[in-house]
Amino acid sequence: MAKRQLLTKQLIRQARAPSSGKECWVPDTKVRGFGLRVWTTKNGQTGKSLCVRTRTHEGRQVRLTFDPWAPDSQTFRWFELNSRWQDSHASAIELGDFVEFARDWARKQLEIAKGFRTIEDEENQQKSFIRRRVDSYSLRRAVEIIIAGKIKNGRSQQYCDRLDSIFHEKVPRELQERLVKSISESDIRKIIDHCASSGSSKQVLMHLLRVALNNQQKYGSKPNARISSVSVELGSATESELPSWWGIDQFDQVLDGLLYEKDYWQQALCVFAHLESGIPVSALLKLKWDELYFKSVHAGPDDSESFEQYFIIIEERYRRRGRLPKSAVEMLRLHHAKIAETPYCFPSASLKGSQPISSIEPFWSNWRQKFQLANVSLSKFRKQYIQSGASLRRSFQDIGWI
Repeated sequence: MAKRQLLTKQLIRQARAPSSGKECWVPDTKVRGFGLRVWTTKNGQTGKSLCVRTRTHEGRQVRLTFDPWAPDSQTFRWFELNSRWQDSHASAIELGDFVEFARDWARKQLEIAKGFRTIEDEENQQKSFIRRRVDSYSLRRAVEIIIAGKIKNGRSQQYCDRLDSIFHEKVPRELQERLVKSISESDIRKIIDHCASSGSSKQVLMHLLRVALNNQQKYGSKPNARISSVSVELGSATESELPSWWGIDQFDQVLDGLLYEKDYWQQALCVFAHLESGIPVSALLKLKWDELYFKSVHAGPDDSESFEQYFIIIEERYRRRGRLPKSAVEMLRLHHAKIAETPYCFPSASLKGSQPISSIEPFWSNWRQKFQLANVSLSKFRKQYIQSGASLRRSFQDIGWI
């Protein structure tokens, strides 16, 4: 009978196949059924793998091998997130580096084999319950939950009472009682027409509708109305191009203004990060400091020159990443030194950093007016910013090549 041992990186590295040519099984002391398989390959080398050996509740034998590079494994995500593996150190990776990940994988596989409910089963059941509950919400109930959340997050009672008053006054009763998932784009137009005389009321209702539809899409079934249609219906003018006389100097003026904005620095730097990285604003709004990774990149013709970059990595939510210039990170740190400690890169000043900012729309709207770009969307602005070459020039300036 094989002797049970605690599998560690050192033990796995030192393990050798038996001289008899047969394979060797080293069971783990932490997780019964999990162990190290060691054998001699055809070319005489020592082969190793982390495996599960057990029986199902029906008595059937189960033999499974841990694959650290499976695209859906947490090890693969860890590999993507850890910048040291992105350089030339891939050859230094050992099987023992993944032993803890393999134990977690083994526990899950053993629970499945024994017929127990896994954590994923519990999470799926909870998500299913939440989905059924969210699908049953009327627009009125959804708005009540949104307003209750704002009160819990520290917004004033007067502000929340105003939201509630505008909603009940401007939205027809029949639409208030309609399920959020059943709200159509024609219903949105009807709500807008109902409050066409008041610009501020329209802004409030569009905010509530946008949040309600976003929550429905995130936690429940897909709504009939597209979330983007709310933004489209908000403005009467069509989207326009940048003026023909706009060039690199004008883009630099806008980007520098965003970088050194003092009053609304959270929104300004969030827009700046989007323009430079291409990561969606919805993801950047909730960006935390522990999602910001530092990396030194060799960029010379013979890899002799190096410069510093910051990578925004939002893998768990969007599986996207992009570069954030060092100048932007330095400005973020400068502003953060003046407020209470917060995990968010773009914290809400009104909530004292306990929550991130919720939107950049009012700021971007005012910013466009400042530069006479009233009908230019943020996506259109970024597209032309990249095409103009201004982004490339700023990148060269950031690394000292210009």
